Amino acid sequence: MPEKINLSGVIHTGISDQPWEQIVLQSDTDSMWTLWKELFLEVLDKHVPIQHIRKKSSSIPWLTSEIKKLLFDRDKKKCRAMIIKLNANWDEYKASRNKVNIALRQAKADYYRNKIATQNNNPKEAWKTINRLLGRSFSDTSVNELKINDLVPYSKVLNLLNSLSKSKETGLDKISGKILKAAASFIASSLTYIFNHALISSHFPSEWKVARLLPLFKKGPRNLAENYSPISILPSISKLMERIMYDLLYEYLNENYLLSDHQFGVPLLYGITGNALSMNKSFLTDRKQKCQLGDVITSESRVTCGIPQGFILGSLLFLLYINDQPDCLRQVSPRLFADDTNLTAAGETIEEVELAMNNDLLRIKEWPLANKLSLNVAKTEFLLIGSHHKLNNLDSEPSVNIGHNIGVEIDEIYFGTNTLKM
Repeated sequence: MPEKINLSGVIHTGISDQPWEQIVLQSDTDSMWTLWKELFLEVLDKHVPIQHIRKKSSSIPWLTSEIKKLLFDRDKKKCRAMIIKLNANWDEYKASRNKVNIALRQAKADYYRNKIATQNNNPKEAWKTINRLLGRSFSDTSVNELKINDLVPYSKVLNLLNSLSKSKETGLDKISGKILKAAASFIASSLTYIFNHALISSHFPSEWKVARLLPLFKKGPRNLAENYSPISILPSISKLMERIMYDLLYEYLNENYLLSDHQFGVPLLYGITGNALSMNKSFLTDRKQKCQLGDVITSESRVTCGIPQGFILGSLLFLLYINDQPDCLRQVSPRLFADDTNLTAAGETIEEVELAMNNDLLRIKEWPLANKLSLNVAKTEFLLIGSHHKLNNLDSEPSVNIGHNIGVEIDEIYFGTNTLKM
């Protein structure tokens, strides 16, 4: 049976009572995170026990057996109307739907009327019932406030917590985005302190660098490992820290006009020094992962090279890594779109173009080898563009006459008769 988590106990009871101020007494970011996780999981274990429920079971107290029968009849008439598609059937469904709505409103009103009547001698409980009915909630003003640095403001962390997806996979810390989002206003202050300390100390917590690796099938035979892409599932808290680092670095490159003239994909970083450089080094080094297939999970292994797929910072750091690639070229014009590179050579004769292109192809072949990258020869193509007169005078037909350029397939390149199809 599916598992369901009740979040009301987390928000209104345990979290605000935890001694979050003890976090500032820790000497390093790893210790801060370990204590934070212990305090948070302690609340979950106490106030959010896993409840096993039946599918489609209802926790609505005023949903009586009579109303359930009306709901069943309404749904049955809707299915019939969708299949037969006659006005008479749609009229029957609308009448049944209206009957259900009236019954639900009346049952809800009766439930709260009776509940408040039984709480005449307990004003506190009565007001809780009224606030629940009106959908009102109030923050606990007794939440411990932490003194924090202004590098990352509390408001940003709160917004990031509230933007977490409830449906994303959970990392090895087993703290879901749904739980963090529900508790956002209570945990934002303590997390802000940890994030700022991580940036100031240039240390990315070790536990945030351990990924759960899932194989994602692409295409082809399922028994071949190369037909799967590894997807790294990281703790949600790690993703928040990545987003903060991304935004800070992105703001830096924009303010200093450091975008590459050749890069047309995700803007790249350049000129990062000091704490920012140390923080990125900490983020990239000593990463670990565990592979999972079904319910089986491997022991921990070290990541020695590359940026695992699924990282927020991955695209920016990769562009920084390949930033000097165009510098090795002498005769052609490069255009980069993220990890795709287009080289353009122009000339009066095919021999002139061929010479320029081949000279720089030799140079660009050496660059990936020197930087521990590989050139995907299978996806490398060339395309001739010119007038009918010049292309028809070639001694031989080009071996490739189709090019793929950022999702656009180009074929039969003659000026005036181009064919473009997405």
